[in-house]
Amino acid sequence: MTVDQIVTEARQLPREQKSELFDWLLAESFAQPDPEIDAAWRVETRRRIEEIQSGKFRASPASKSWANSARSLACEAPHVPSGGAAGVGRGRPLLRGRSPSAAQHFYEEIDEVLAEIRSRPGLRRMFDPPARRHFGPIFPYGVVYLDQPDTIWIVAVMHFKQEPGYWRKRLG
Repeated sequence: MTVDQIVTEARQLPREQKSELFDWLLAESFAQPDPEIDAAWRVETRRRIEEIQSGKFRASPASKSWANSARSLACEAPHVPSGGAAGVGRGRPLLRGRSPSAAQHFYEEIDEVLAEIRSRPGLRRMFDPPARRHFGPIFPYGVVYLDQPDTIWIVAVMHFKQEPGYWRKRLG
């Protein structure tokens, strides 16, 4: 089968299957997490889910967390689509030290990923059940989240080549 034939057939798939195929192709081609890093993120994901479920972690709306991160990078905060609250994990901007332009593109990509998650939260692959993960197309990051009946919890914005907590040393 040629690439053109595959593309022709893929265009005929329902949207949900196209999205699943896109996720698989992205993961296999570009955004493949390092297996050891992926394992560390699974452990961190379990720890964070436990904190969320036990009430130890107090979530804040995604719009507030993104605005605080964007302010510290001196770039415009992305629009966070409505449709349910999102608990966002602790952390500072991941692109500190890079240009505001790079930071803006990162936030725009994550904003798009969040919009896709909100539109069809149950569509993305399981990462470490009950958590799911969705990849962005450019930056080597994925969003790990919990799809709950009335809330989508953002558990982590994970870097595919960095262990959890790698950014802490950047804090002043």
